[in-house]
Amino acid sequence: MLKPIVVSKDVILVSREENHLKLKQARKDVIAETLLKVRINEASYITFLCLNEHLEELALGNLYNEGIIDSFSEVDRISIKDDTFSIYIKKNLLPFKEYRRVSSTSAKNFPVVQTERVRHIEPISDNRKVSMNRIWALMEDFKEQSSLFIKIGGVHSALFHHNDLSIFAEDIGRHNCIDKIVGKLLKLRKLELVAESLILSSGRISTEIITKLIRLKIPVFVSRTTPTANAVELAEKYNITLIGYVRGEKGIIYSGRERVTD
Repeated sequence: MLKPIVVSKDVILVSREENHLKLKQARKDVIAETLLKVRINEASYITFLCLNEHLEELALGNLYNEGIIDSFSEVDRISIKDDTFSIYIKKNLLPFKEYRRVSSTSAKNFPVVQTERVRHIEPISDNRKVSMNRIWALMEDFKEQSSLFIKIGGVHSALFHHNDLSIFAEDIGRHNCIDKIVGKLLKLRKLELVAESLILSSGRISTEIITKLIRLKIPVFVSRTTPTANAVELAEKYNITLIGYVRGEKGIIYSGRERVTD
């Protein structure tokens, strides 16, 4: 039986009327979380806490973003049973302790651990222009696409945009949204579109997000909110245009100003 994305709970609505607290029983839909265990060639790899949809794309995208696979052609076979995603790939693997990512942003030396995964990647050399007017228009459309957030809340979303392809993803984790987009690109065999694309996000831009973008080589990343200082430094180092607080016809360019035009 498939686990739900949304569940209905008994709640109490609270308000104030004429200086008195008013309580009213009601039913409220809330986002459901699910656990997804990932195994690679029979070895345990990682467990996701995520929204129960597009789980295959989530796992595949994470494997690409972590540098374990470089293309969908490396995948031999995949299966999902209950809460476990099993993938068999056509390559010899390092011990998984060398692949595992740090899952807590409070971990000591977290930015260093994160950036170790991309130390061999060259900065993006393509500086083709992107219109700020186009970004504002895309953001207006993007913020209306998540019906789950509009109706219930509790999810983040991201949008991959190319003139020939758009991919929308949502999840309880900001980083999971990026993994799902990359997983879809892998399955469609459309990674070559990345150089002419941008990604929009609803959430904060962390070091973990930026390391995924570096691996993907996406030139422009746009968010409705803020990046961290470490994320800005990494974006500058790898020549990623980072734009935050894009709301209405406003925004803040944190890095990559040379790409942005009217």
